[in-house]
Amino acid sequence: MQDYLAKIELKTNLYTSIHGDSLFGMICWMILYLEGENVLTEFLNDSEKSPQAIFSSAFPENYLPIPNLPKIDLIDEEYKYLKKLKKEKYISLEYFLKNRKNFSIKEFQNFRISEYKSEETKLKLHSGKELKSSKYIPHNSINRLTGMVEETGGLFFSCLVAEPNTKYDIYISVETKWAERIKKAFFSLGEFGYGKDSSIG
Repeated sequence: MQDYLAKIELKTNLYTSIHGDSLFGMICWMILYLEGENVLTEFLNDSEKSPQAIFSSAFPENYLPIPNLPKIDLIDEEYKYLKKLKKEKYISLEYFLKNRKNFSIKEFQNFRISEYKSEETKLKLHSGKELKSSKYIPHNSINRLTGMVEETGGLFFSCLVAEPNTKYDIYISVETKWAERIKKAFFSLGEFGYGKDSSIG
């Protein structure tokens, strides 16, 4: 399989988190739209025999998910950082590439705590800001006859996952046979839109 890194930048609000399985489904829809049912059927039949395309979820640019770590004993003065450690969701790509060959759970933990102590967390670790920035956007439903807001259900909210200019990394592995078609489908998805309210930008 060929490995790719797709970098995307949002041009509009994002109301649906980009998960790998959902992305795979959207790519299938794009193949159907661009290539037709026969090509999609062939792709799915090949995928039943062995994976033809694997998509990661979207990660903040230049960050990877923090691996699940076993519990490690902390000295007393470090316990105040325990809650922060549990909330951290991502590790910088720079740190991962530098330490992956001799990865030590203890050193990794110490590195994170030292960042808290030196107040440089934002430079080295991602604090999950893209999730904390999620907020609810109010909307009005207007009665076309009266021109006024509906009394029942007239006010509703949409959960905003990320705002324009947010950048993400998506890791993709594709069998050579399907590489060009998946690439074409991926770019078309960028034009078509992803998730809730994609049709309105």
